[in-house]
Amino acid sequence: MKITIEPTGNVAQLANASQGSVWRGVTETGTPVIAIVVTLGCQPEHQQAFDRDFGQTQKGEPDAANDDGRSDSPQPLPQPT
Repeated sequence: MKITIEPTGNVAQLANASQGSVWRGVTETGTPVIAIVVTLGCQPEHQQAFDRDFGQTQKGEPDAANDDGRSDSPQPLPQPT
């Protein structure tokens, strides 16, 4: 299965007391998914490109002063719709 995900700018508090970034997306057949990303990395030889790509993603995420009233503080795990 392949999925495409985008960051939401939200953080979820997980049952084991850790936190994860909430990403939303779809499978290749169009099924909506939510992914909670606790860690993300790449092979060392791809680190510069990864940092560049991830930096662009982070710039597009809402910050703590976002316009829709949400904060970036940990939130309960969202339920799939």
